[in-house]
Amino acid sequence: MRFFNKYLRIYTLFILFILTSFLHAFQGFQPNELPAIEIPFTEKQIILDGELTETFWSDAARADNFCEFTPGDRTRPKVKTEAYIIYNQTTLYVAFKCYDDPVSVRASLVERDNIWQDDYAGVLIDTYGNSNWAYYLFSNPIGVQGDSRFSTTAGEEDGFDIIYYSEGKITDFGYQLEMAIPFSSLRFSDDVLQKWRINFWRNHPRESRFRYSWASISKDDPCFLCQFGKVENIRDIKPGSSLEILPYLITSQSGQQSNEQETAPFKNGAVKGTAGGNVKWNVTPGITLEATINPDFSQIESDADQVDVNRTFALYFPERRPFFQEGSDLFNTWVNIVYTRSINNPLISTKLIGRWDNSTLAYIAAYDENTPLIIPFEEYSRVIRDAGKSFSNIVRFKQQFGNNNYIGLLMSDRRINDGGILNYGIDGLIRFMENYQFEFQFTGALTNEPNDTLISSGVNNLVFDNNKTSDFDGENFSGDAIYFSVERDAKHWDWDLDFRETSPRFRTGNGFIGQNSKRQAEFWSAYTFYFENNPWFDRIQPLLRTGRVWNYDGLIKDEWIYPAIYMSMKGQLQTEIGFFWDNENYSDKQFNHINRFSMDIISDFSEMFSFGLSLMAGKFIDRKNLVRGHGLQEFELYATIKPLTNFFIEPSYTYAELIRDDTNKYAFSGAIFRLRFNYQFTRRLSSRIIVQHNNFVNQLSVEPLVSYKINPFTIFYAGITEDKQNYSDKPFTEVYNWTTVSRQYFLKFQYLFSL
Repeated sequence: MRFFNKYLRIYTLFILFILTSFLHAFQGFQPNELPAIEIPFTEKQIILDGELTETFWSDAARADNFCEFTPGDRTRPKVKTEAYIIYNQTTLYVAFKCYDDPVSVRASLVERDNIWQDDYAGVLIDTYGNSNWAYYLFSNPIGVQGDSRFSTTAGEEDGFDIIYYSEGKITDFGYQLEMAIPFSSLRFSDDVLQKWRINFWRNHPRESRFRYSWASISKDDPCFLCQFGKVENIRDIKPGSSLEILPYLITSQSGQQSNEQETAPFKNGAVKGTAGGNVKWNVTPGITLEATINPDFSQIESDADQVDVNRTFALYFPERRPFFQEGSDLFNTWVNIVYTRSINNPLISTKLIGRWDNSTLAYIAAYDENTPLIIPFEEYSRVIRDAGKSFSNIVRFKQQFGNNNYIGLLMSDRRINDGGILNYGIDGLIRFMENYQFEFQFTGALTNEPNDTLISSGVNNLVFDNNKTSDFDGENFSGDAIYFSVERDAKHWDWDLDFRETSPRFRTGNGFIGQNSKRQAEFWSAYTFYFENNPWFDRIQPLLRTGRVWNYDGLIKDEWIYPAIYMSMKGQLQTEIGFFWDNENYSDKQFNHINRFSMDIISDFSEMFSFGLSLMAGKFIDRKNLVRGHGLQEFELYATIKPLTNFFIEPSYTYAELIRDDTNKYAFSGAIFRLRFNYQFTRRLSSRIIVQHNNFVNQLSVEPLVSYKINPFTIFYAGITEDKQNYSDKPFTEVYNWTTVSRQYFLKFQYLFSL
């Protein structure tokens, strides 16, 4: 018995030794799970210069023990990061020490919001503490800023801008940053003690795109913002400015050919001056009222041309105009009944945004002098470029509850002459069982057509839903749209089951709905494999997407299955390769086995050169001639070349072709080539020129621009936009005397006054 007890004790000690060893190994690195940080208050001021030697920073709270978010999973980072934070009555101050080999640090002198391929660090702030949305405020190693806003409904919005200040410096240990964020730039509650959540973040692009987080972020938790750290001690703060005035002045001269003939004379118009501006009143820290009179809603940089040949639906372009950026996350819904670019040329517009704890209210009103409308049908859509003057009212309310759930109401009404379109609906998101969520939206539409067929003359008097016409002839009808989805979002296995339905009589006045008379069910599933210390791969994700579309008569219009594989590899190389098996009924004709191969590649392997490629090749439908075709219908190649720290060249090439199966001749082929040069003299002063050739329409565009930006809102622009036409049948390389068909010179100045 003593012999047995002796060996039992030895065995027990051995087991304890093994368990202790494993526990010690496991506890070798412990990430910050839901950390808290007490931010000290100071009466001191500081001048931002990128130096951290001032005693000011010795009073700040320190955040360290960062963990790797990608490609690792809450593991110890390759390099060390320290963040410091402190505040006074008007400003939140943040600093970083980012340790690394200074020779390998990527830092470019570029325009604001173009730092995403660089090293950068910054702070993520949820100022309401409800995990609904957050500010993302970053700086690269030499102080160039990049900001965005993240919301649970809209994701990241890179067009969002606020005013903050940053300076950076590359050091012998890596680089360091200083940031000053005025409270006047943020929206927060009027509570005495703020309930913020915060995270500190670092981007470290090397053989992989390493991203480090102060608060441990689990890939198995779909609520990213819920995992931020808790802020303690920020109290008694108020915005520094309650009134902002943003006037602008524009001087321009436009000219164009009198008609579309090579010998037509070119006529220059008179020099014109235009003035207008915005007024923003911060009623409370959470309520903002904004108005704009005669706003300049033109874009300094034109949208890149898209290939619209063989497409039957309207093209979608992203919103870039600053007036619509704040609160844009609120209007982003699964049924797109608010597309702010439909507010085209308003004489006056107002906007109200109010946020109180878990409640949000937004309102937009606009009187538009030129109203575009999208008229959807089952197999195509038509665009009315100008339906005349209109008045829009858009109201949005969201109530958040529980663990990042919400219920929302949305109403959009557009009055056009003696008619109009009213959309109304309810939507929501409910999370359950940690990794699952249910999304839904129910939307109605009441259409009262104007009684003016001249407005709709370009729609060609089409008939839909048995007895309704596309002409604006005073008809009244109603429609509805439905969306619901059940999703799983987890570290390894994800899936998404969606159903959408849009009735034949559904239209929007301020939205973007390009197709109706449609029921669609779609399922997507993927499983992700992660690799640590693998010389080739960071992760591999096999995926499957399948779906079916019916019209309201029950006819199957489209069905597909798409197996693919996504791979994230070393060298910051990402690729997805897949194959479509597709059967489609178009214009009462059945096209089976419209199968095609697709591939997407993105690589940022070098600081000096990055590129992307996207293609789809195989079988397609020639929708004009109603025959089968084949070819390379979608091909896009783009790159960023950086010969100097402050000089960028961005070429892109888009090509599309379709060869008819019955004749083996081209139904179409063409390309769009776009070249952008950008030279940054200082952080404020830059120049760029865009040259674009579209050989689908034989047009050449040239757009030089010089800009000086003190901040995102105080700016000066001087530029030219010029379009040239090739009236001959000669190819692009053989045409030396292009005919100028339109040209505009412009100067713009706007300045932000904070009172």
